This record gives sequence, C-alpha cells and structure tokens, in this order.
Amino acid sequence: MCIIIRGTIILYTAIGESIENSTMEINYTFHRLLTSEPLFWIALIGFLLWLISLVFFVIISWQIKKYQLRHQRNNEIINESIETFTGFIDAKDQYTNGHSKRVAVYTKLIAQEMGFEGEGALYHHERYDGKGYPEGKKGEEIPLIARMTSSAFFDCFAGE
Repeated sequence: MCIIIRGTIILYTAIGESIENSTMEINYTFHRLLTSEPLFWIALIGFLLWLISLVFFVIISWQIKKYQLRHQRNNEIINESIETFTGFIDAKDQYTNGHSKRVAVYTKLIAQEMGFEGEGALYHHERYDGKGYPEGKKGEEIPLIARMTSSAFFDCFAGE
C-alpha cells in the first residue's frame, strides 16, 4: 500500500516482505500553470528588457566603432590634403619653401611648453593690431593658439 501526503511518499509493506526487485510507478500531474503566476510574467518582462538592452548595446557599440574608423580615415585624408596643399604653397618659390612645416613645428613646441595639445591655427596670419587675415581679428580676439603661431612672422623674416 502506498500513501502520498503533501508530496511525501509513504510506502507500507507487510512485515518480512522484501521490496527488492520491486518497481513502483508514480504518475504525478502538476496542477499549477506557470503563466498564472505574477512572478512568471515579471521574470519574463525582465528577461525581455535585458535582451532588448543587449541588442541595443551591440548595435550602438558597432555603430560607434564604425564611426571611429570613419573619423580616423577622414582625419588621415584631411592631414594628407593639408600636407599636399602646403607642399604646393611652399614649392612656389625658395622663400616660402618649408615655411608651413616650420610654422607647425614652432607652434607645436610653444603649445607643448605652455601645456596645450597644440595644432596649427586657422588665425595664424591675424595681427595683434587687427590688420591681419582671414577675419581681421585683433588683440585678445585672436585665439591664444593663433597668437602663439606668430612664429610664422619670425620664420618669414628669419628666412630672408
């Protein structure tokens, strides 16, 4: 005889009777549906949110990497174009030959000494009195990095 109480199986046999080589078959039916439990739906929604977040993370990471590679290529193209353009300018005559490279070197050295990361400046032909170009800026209107590139003025005169 077999009795099941709250999920515990109690097996009764006669005294002296052996249960070796005996088999017992248990048929148990799970009567609760998981979908009827609120925690099931909460866990499912949490999992789906996590899965969606993971997909977004992968897509955004891929786009950022793609953008960084494109940005790096664009910078290389720009730098090569600038070098080509300055080469044309410098090759016009012996007086201007190497001027652009020397200005860049002077600017970089000064900027590093002052703690800047320093790149060439758009306004390095501006003058403190406002008579320069491209915009005729004067005094403190001229960005500091551009004022440092006044070494271009020095280079022009040193080259004569």
